[in-house]
Amino acid sequence: MAIGVSIVLMVLGSLGIQAAGPYFRGGSLRWRVHNVDKVHNNYNVSFTYQLMWTLGEGPCGKHCSETSVGISGPATGPENFICEKGCKGQTILSDTSYSVSAVSQADQWEQGIGSFSVMFGHPGPFTVAIEGHDWVPLKIETDGQWRLQTELTLGVRSDTGQPNASPLTFNIPVYKVYVGCLTPIRIMTLDPDADRVRCRFARTRKECGGVCNSFPGVELDPVSTDTSFKAQHVRVDISFMVEQVLTYP
Repeated sequence: MAIGVSIVLMVLGSLGIQAAGPYFRGGSLRWRVHNVDKVHNNYNVSFTYQLMWTLGEGPCGKHCSETSVGISGPATGPENFICEKGCKGQTILSDTSYSVSAVSQADQWEQGIGSFSVMFGHPGPFTVAIEGHDWVPLKIETDGQWRLQTELTLGVRSDTGQPNASPLTFNIPVYKVYVGCLTPIRIMTLDPDADRVRCRFARTRKECGGVCNSFPGVELDPVSTDTSFKAQHVRVDISFMVEQVLTYP
């Protein structure tokens, strides 16, 4: 199973830049099965997402500040979470409303966490994704399209006797690094089933939209999930996938 993640590296130095405008700054999407109705073959799955926007442009609203942490806001854009594979057609599952979890007025970003539940009528596989066209501007040419997706197979595992759960990852909207310095960043990951987890760069538009190759000079250790980056005078994006390494069917 895999989940998609995007973050921004903001380079600091004589040419350090700040983003202005209603831009998306990254996020992640994960899932877990909460109930299985074996009689009717129904699977109740809970999805949890973390999204980050330019301050005041997300569900937090125009007057967003550090005192806004904990409030809930409605979705402000056209983006929706969609079931792209395994459902009947492209089914809209949820909008992007969330509860504000962190705010930085200094770096002009807001972050929130939201969730929704879906009842699936078979064990899959499924692909659930969200995409948009307002990725934070980069010095490296992209078309601004971004995408997060996760893949689900809901059958019972032979080792635990329970359905699988996706890995989790935690990050912030902006990591600051200094020009000319080699900066290590650890991508925090956790697997609820104690499976081995590895990371890799997102490879295709289906995984990361138009920001798949906007991370020059970034190295990623797939096992430790450590990244290192020697900054130039640019802002770069990292789009990567967190995957489980399963040893049981």
